[in-house]
Amino acid sequence: MSDRELAEDQAAEWAVLLSDNPDDSALYAQFYAWLEASELNAECWQRVWRTYEGLGKLHPTTQASWPHRKHATAPATPSRRWLWAPAFALSGLLLIFAPNIFTRLETDHASSTGEVRTVILDDGSSITLAPESAIQINFTREHRRVTLHHGAAFVDVASDPNRPFSVLARDTVATALGTAFGVRHTQKGTSIGVTH
Repeated sequence: MSDRELAEDQAAEWAVLLSDNPDDSALYAQFYAWLEASELNAECWQRVWRTYEGLGKLHPTTQASWPHRKHATAPATPSRRWLWAPAFALSGLLLIFAPNIFTRLETDHASSTGEVRTVILDDGSSITLAPESAIQINFTREHRRVTLHHGAAFVDVASDPNRPFSVLARDTVATALGTAFGVRHTQKGTSIGVTH
């Protein structure tokens, strides 16, 4: 960078600093020291000054000629409460959909709206899910458990006297060794119907 380019850059910086801080006497003292340090500084300052003066960007350099200025108001910024709006909207959506999301994560088999689905289990039992139903399966050597999270299911249990078959729906448990029964889980409660 040449001396002229450096002086022009400094002159432009001084123009901005003085424009932003018109009441800073210490800054003006530094500016005048820079201005008097070289002819090149004075020449570059005159060019920058004419440009800023022509654009109306610089304040006069003497306090007596400063115009009375009103206090500037801060530019309008979005209210902080509007920053919370997306968070509240997301929270609302989670409250509405989260129970279904968590149920879907816990389920092994589910049926959608209008779908009737039959699932054949490892032990030979079959479960027919009514529309909008979801189950979770937990088989061990000691027991066979199916949790009905929501909806209705018809269970045809394969006989195994050593491992009872249980269907849990809310706080109701239906246990069988080898039979067929239906379980319906609604908001009003749970109903069980045995067929044979």
